Amino acid sequence: MRRSTCSSRSRRPHELHRPMGAPGRPGRRRAARANRPGDRHRRLRALRHAAAHGDRAPDLRGLRGRAQAGVGMSARRTFVLVHDQARNNAARAIVEAPPGFMVVISEPAKKRIQEEKYHAMIGDIARQVEHIGRKWDADDMKRLLIDEFADEMRAAGTPLHHDARVVPSFDGRRIVQLGVQSREFYVKEAAAFIEFLYAFGAARDVRWSEPFGHKN
Repeated sequence: MRRSTCSSRSRRPHELHRPMGAPGRPGRRRAARANRPGDRHRRLRALRHAAAHGDRAPDLRGLRGRAQAGVGMSARRTFVLVHDQARNNAARAIVEAPPGFMVVISEPAKKRIQEEKYHAMIGDIARQVEHIGRKWDADDMKRLLIDEFADEMRAAGTPLHHDARVVPSFDGRRIVQLGVQSREFYVKEAAAFIEFLYAFGAARDVRWSEPFGHKN
């Protein structure tokens, strides 16, 4: 049996410039790199950019398939509708979302600075104000104040969007109030609650540990 040898005559013209045993042709390496996840993300971004700027109609089936495969679609996205571009981005995300995804449109939730403000005010009230002859800790005082605030909002004709409900207990011997949760306040409700706390404290000579401000 004759052993085969390799010479310059048996090598392809584009291989003559590299030594024996060197890697294959560059085109194959480029093809392999093109299939990497990062390149797929870039191609998807380019497709979305072209669709957004009217270069060509988007391939919705391709986008949906990539989204279902977990490419280019995060589990949760939030859009604040403050200008036309934000609205366009939200509309495009809805079009590109795979079947079964959910869309929720709501008022903005309270801000962290509002939460810190009214908790500090509740602490001041709890330290300085008595109810039925005794002091209450901040958690109990918070429930009392929120109940009073919710009642005032109902009387003003602007009940909270998650207003409290009073129902009988299972054995029918007691009344149970399903309370309002401050963590569910909208921005405007948190601002109104802070105004309520200022009025409540002013009527009882509460000295605030923080200056007036940070309602919104």
